[in-house]
Amino acid sequence: MSIAEKLSLIESLKSKVEELNPGKDWEIVSTVRKEVGDKIDLQYDANNGLSVSTAIRLGRRFQDELNVIHYEEIRAPELITFVHGDDVGEMPPFRGSITFDDFQGMTILTMRTLFQSTDELQRQVEKVGAIEGGNQTLDRLVGYAGEVIKARHDAQ
Repeated sequence: MSIAEKLSLIESLKSKVEELNPGKDWEIVSTVRKEVGDKIDLQYDANNGLSVSTAIRLGRRFQDELNVIHYEEIRAPELITFVHGDDVGEMPPFRGSITFDDFQGMTILTMRTLFQSTDELQRQVEKVGAIEGGNQTLDRLVGYAGEVIKARHDAQ
């Protein structure tokens, strides 16, 4: 299997950093983006090691220049807000939120996205595959939640 074929099977990459060096982190993530292209979601995790201002600055730069998802707020266990897209490329940024609500012992997950215009929403649906991308995001989130639940159960 070629590298291109292997990459076509990957939907998302998460980079965890050990060395807190924003300049070096930028270099690594931008190299990865260049190698894998825009079809794979990139996530960056500094393990709570950056100051708030550095994390926001670096996150916005990753979002604007490398099309990396920038998580603006995570309020466990009820809310995740994010910005995806870039100001310089083919995909203008859009905002999103995922909420988690308890209903009779089950979790109701609601994902909302806000595009810059109706025309941009239509373009994202028709040309970029926004609905399929949203479904893939939710599938990955459900898979991750299942792994967390299983790990917690196994640890008991």
